[in-house]
Amino acid sequence: MGGLMDAALAYAAKGIPVFPCKSDGSKAPLTAHGFKDAIADPDQVEAWWTKFPDAWIGMPTGKASGYDVLDLDKKNGKDGFAHVPGWKSLSPIIAITPSGSAHLFFKADGVTSSANVVANGVDTRGEGGYVIVPPSPGYRWLSGGIL
Repeated sequence: MGGLMDAALAYAAKGIPVFPCKSDGSKAPLTAHGFKDAIADPDQVEAWWTKFPDAWIGMPTGKASGYDVLDLDKKNGKDGFAHVPGWKSLSPIIAITPSGSAHLFFKADGVTSSANVVANGVDTRGEGGYVIVPPSPGYRWLSGGIL
């Protein structure tokens, strides 16, 4: 076992379902049904990361994990940070992504996943969505953390 598998198993041990995603930057699921396949069963998690040792760790958002995420993007001309003043103080759990974007984690509250709901560069991830979580390469906790 090693880094990503250990982390995926640690999420599962906390009851947080995970699933493997491509490590090519596409973040595409490596399972047939994507985030719907996410599970906290350690045997399945170990089997996935044995088969895909470099897989990034996907976590479904919404009821499945207990977390909704506010996604602030700063790329391709978008600047979600500009539309959410004081963003660093809004959540005790914040992850930074490889592009320099931020994922602010909140207790799941029925939010659905959608793009640019608040403003250009501000997305939500809730029911029907997922995020990649640290320590997937390029992802790190800025504050707090689930693990």
